[in-house]
Amino acid sequence: MADQPGTLLPCAPPSVVRRRSLLTALGGVLLLSALTAASASSQAADTSTGQWTSVDLGPRIDFGVGSVGTHVLIAGGYTSDGSGNFTYFDRVDMYDSTTAAWSAASLSEPRSDPVLVSVGPQVLIAGGQTVVRAASQTVDIYDSVGDSWTTASLPTLSGSYLHSATSGTRAFFMDPPSTDIDVYDSATGGWSTIKPPRLRVIRGSASVGSQVLVWGENRNPQSSAPLVDSNDVDVYDSAAGQWIAQSAAKVDRDSSAVTVGSQVLFDSGVAPDQVTIYDAAAGTWSTAKLSQPRDGPSIAVLGSRVLLVGGLLNRSVASDAVDIYESATGRWTSTRLSQPRSGAAIVSVGSRLIIAGGRNGTAHEDATGDTFASSVDVYDGETARWTTARLSVRRDQVAPAAVGTLALFAGGFAPPLLDRHEHRLVNAVDIYEATSGTWSTASLSRARESAQVVVVGTQVLFIGGMAGCSGCGGSPLPPVVDIYDSVGGH
Repeated sequence: MADQPGTLLPCAPPSVVRRRSLLTALGGVLLLSALTAASASSQAADTSTGQWTSVDLGPRIDFGVGSVGTHVLIAGGYTSDGSGNFTYFDRVDMYDSTTAAWSAASLSEPRSDPVLVSVGPQVLIAGGQTVVRAASQTVDIYDSVGDSWTTASLPTLSGSYLHSATSGTRAFFMDPPSTDIDVYDSATGGWSTIKPPRLRVIRGSASVGSQVLVWGENRNPQSSAPLVDSNDVDVYDSAAGQWIAQSAAKVDRDSSAVTVGSQVLFDSGVAPDQVTIYDAAAGTWSTAKLSQPRDGPSIAVLGSRVLLVGGLLNRSVASDAVDIYESATGRWTSTRLSQPRSGAAIVSVGSRLIIAGGRNGTAHEDATGDTFASSVDVYDGETARWTTARLSVRRDQVAPAAVGTLALFAGGFAPPLLDRHEHRLVNAVDIYEATSGTWSTASLSRARESAQVVVVGTQVLFIGGMAGCSGCGGSPLPPVVDIYDSVGGH
């Protein structure tokens, strides 16, 4: 399949754009906004035919996205006139996947960058930045059972860029550089505040069972002392209401973590070839070495296995290494990708893990067409066999999704065409059907990269994204939404 045209983008230094994470950020009285179910700019998804449909929710960026039950919420955001004047929004657009209908509500306070957290039947829309460009303490709570809204305040935090974790009926909110953690219990509607045993700047969190793990830096946030990575991870048992463990394992403050069964695996320790593993059932910590030292491997869970895929050996050389951890036995194995790369899009469907696209080496600002990968590696966890395929367009920053027996790889950022020097956005969607092992293609309504993805029922929503790569003058897109229903094909 040949490369296809896309939106052309002039190259620019990486410092041109300030890129924000759009993946995790998604009260009062229900109000009707300018958007209605009869909006001329939207089409209702036909769940019987599975057709692609789209809706343009109007100009605003840095909105939050979340879901609960059959509902998807797109909340807040702002616009700028380019002269330093900002307009903040209290608008919440709500999509019901069972009826394919859109409705609207209003936040109790206009703001951008809220974090949306689902716990039980509720969605909490917390924090963000207000019209006076100050951090917000407001929490708007939508209850999907009663279709009702209430408003609360974070007890101690006020955060422009909160991060969160959940455990059981509780949501945990953190805001570097604060050492406080504000906790909401959806069963009681009550709030409390906890603090890790040692002062630190909390940089990351994960949950396993009833336990929440936090890590970061072990210094007083008001101190002028240099940043120091924490030598441990604090573990809070939400069922017992107490801190239960302090590990001696070293975890980098920027570590990512995944949960598999009763275990949490951290992708970096004190060396680029080391991972750290916490077993919540046994209360033990251990470390392991990867087959190849590297930075930033993509990490994914397939059943009881964790795969660490590719990464960078240095700034310009990608890795083809794949390390596979079987959590049930503690056994490690390793293999190789069909092509070295970093930043691959990964998604699982049934017993298969599909690894698609990415970059095969050179850093963004030095990229040429040859650095974009079209390779697809498919790992079958039942047979431990690998097969390969190709994307219709070689590209990076792909948005992956899985629904039913399908894996979708939407949009991305691609190399120039022919003798042109501009990179381009892609609207291509490559679709893999796991039962037959066949591929097909579709198109987004607008070319983009790094769209936010929400899966609800049989439907996938691709929301917003970036109008260009982080090194090419890109900026966030308004909430243009493409909806695909897997029932009946596309």
